[in-house]
Amino acid sequence: MIPTEQWLSGCFADFNRKYFKNALQTPRFKVQKPCYVGSSEAFGGYYYNLSQILGKVFRVNSPGTIVMTGAWDRSAKSIGETLLHEMIHMYIYTVLKKFPRNPHNEDFIAYVKYLNGFGWNVPINKTDTTRTDIELNESEVKEIVSECVKKVLAEIKSKTAVN
Repeated sequence: MIPTEQWLSGCFADFNRKYFKNALQTPRFKVQKPCYVGSSEAFGGYYYNLSQILGKVFRVNSPGTIVMTGAWDRSAKSIGETLLHEMIHMYIYTVLKKFPRNPHNEDFIAYVKYLNGFGWNVPINKTDTTRTDIELNESEVKEIVSECVKKVLAEIKSKTAVN
């Protein structure tokens, strides 16, 4: 299948509820062919609008845009896995408020392992199909995901207290 923006939006809402506790704001969606991230062709990408002072990122101004390729006919599961990959980036930037130099760092890898525990096969990068390079043990994954969940719950609690 070739994804549509409407299909991506529906999957995003479902995944956000199931795997991210509705912590993500709905981004814009764009399907284009081909899809480039930097100078290389990719299945998808997450683009965000950052505020910077002297080169230091201090916040994301909007939920950004998730771009997916419409160049290849892929299974719905494969497209969903790419969408989940981009949602993890979005989560790290917009919820955890982290801006790592390596976007596929330990936080990212821990969330990939968490999602893959539900039967997904979310890739870490476009050349990764087996994830044999992940060297986090189960307790490290649980610790990192636990920290992520604590942060989301604290943010939800603070928003509820303000309202």
